[in-house]
Amino acid sequence: MLLSSHTLQVQSEAIPLHQGQPALETVRLSGHEGLNSLFSYELLLKTPDALNLLASNAADWDLDSFIGREISCSIALDGTGQFLPGAVGASVDHVGAGTRQINALITDAKLWGEEGRHLQYKLTLRPWLHLATLSTDCKIFQNKTVVQVLEELLADYPFPLEKRLIETYAVRDYQVQMGESDYEFFLRLTQEHGISFWFAHSEGKPRLVLIDNMGAYKKNASAAYQQVPYHPPGWKIAYRRCKVGMADENRVAGLVIGSN
Repeated sequence: MLLSSHTLQVQSEAIPLHQGQPALETVRLSGHEGLNSLFSYELLLKTPDALNLLASNAADWDLDSFIGREISCSIALDGTGQFLPGAVGASVDHVGAGTRQINALITDAKLWGEEGRHLQYKLTLRPWLHLATLSTDCKIFQNKTVVQVLEELLADYPFPLEKRLIETYAVRDYQVQMGESDYEFFLRLTQEHGISFWFAHSEGKPRLVLIDNMGAYKKNASAAYQQVPYHPPGWKIAYRRCKVGMADENRVAGLVIGSN
């Protein structure tokens, strides 16, 4: 089911329905993501006013049914605010405007609390490779390159894998997974052989990307985010900008009468 706000859309079959409409709406998404690590995001949702959903009903949802379900988050990108030649309408001053996807599995779901008339839920989102942290194994891989070992190791997880590898890797007599989780073994092999990884997000699926060369890194698809300014601590920028404005109205006295 698709949830939508001004800047964030969330789609997942895990989201309950009430009267044919999503029974949760987005509040915020926060988290971290980097090279050679498993990303983690927290998605806060709330019950909407419009559906007149009783808190007692929402509190009875089976949160176990959320776990392991796929979820896709689309974040609106503002762009640079620069003129886009030939553009018309809303895109005329938004070079690079578009959406960024985060595709993940729901690995934790909890009733977060109440705020006014709303019940809030918090979901933890992690990549499919998180599943490889949940069990340990002992295996021997014989007469294989490290790439072949990684392919065999990840074959148990039915998710996309992309290899941007140019190096030639020697066939090893044997390679042993020694009571490690699949993720620990995966991490050890990639570190030993200088292979980096990250997750690319497109078409609703998280894709694990393996690379061993600088040329494998591609530019951000959005022109607005191919160069990101960096300011060290204490740096004073030469301009100020306002991102949020708020109107405030107060009642004042219209007439003051004084006497001596």
